[in-house]
Amino acid sequence: MINIEKLAKLSKFRLTDEEKAKYTAELTEFVKGLDGIVKADTPKVEAAYNKVMDISELRKDEIIAPMERKKLLANAPEQEYGAYLVPGVIE
Repeated sequence: MINIEKLAKLSKFRLTDEEKAKYTAELTEFVKGLDGIVKADTPKVEAAYNKVMDISELRKDEIIAPMERKKLLANAPEQEYGAYLVPGVIE
């Protein structure tokens, strides 16, 4: 069962009761669809090959000068000890 309230809290979404019902139904159907994929009989299916991951076509590594920390942190809403300060996501 999809716990839409927990998902909304973790995502920092405020949902109405109607939205909760709608998204619960939609996500439940989505998960049911994934269940069908998991149960699919695939032993004779050849593994897919992703042309993008062909190592011979990757660009050459180039050494560049690092950016200054002050410039990187200039637009940070909050910073602490020379690093970005972000809201916690785990309670």
